Order: sequence, then C-alpha cells, then structure tokens
Amino acid sequence: MAARLAQLAAPQVQDVRRLVFVCHGNICRSAYAEALARKAGYNAASFGLSTSSGKPAHEEVVRLANARGVDLAPHLT
Repeated sequence: MAARLAQLAAPQVQDVRRLVFVCHGNICRSAYAEALARKAGYNAASFGLSTSSGKPAHEEVVRLANARGVDLAPHLT
C-alpha cells in the first residue's frame, strides 16, 4: 500500500478544473470546504452521500464559517 501511495503525484494546480468535496450530509464539512475553495477562486462543488435536496448548512457551521469570513447562508444541499 505504501508503495502505491508513493507513486501518486501531487496535482498540478493549473490542471485542476474543479474541486469536489464529499461528506455524509453536505451540511457541514463539504459545504464549508466548497465555500472556502470558491472564496479562493476555485471552481468547486460539494455533495452528500446521504442527504436530501434543499437543506441549508447547519446553523452552527454557518455561524462559525461567518466568523472566518466564509458565507454559507446561500448553501443548499
């Protein structure tokens, strides 16, 4: 396994077309990562493996993200 990991090359930033973040519900981790990546100028998307459409980000995560200058208010799963 370690030998396989050693063969992986770091991605070339100029070749990355979109960053995709995946978590369980798409209301905390992946939503925050997407917003942070977009703020940095990247084309990004986030998804949840077990969610339903139209849910906002978790209120506490919205508050914490705002404190760090990241707006999660418009996010919906």
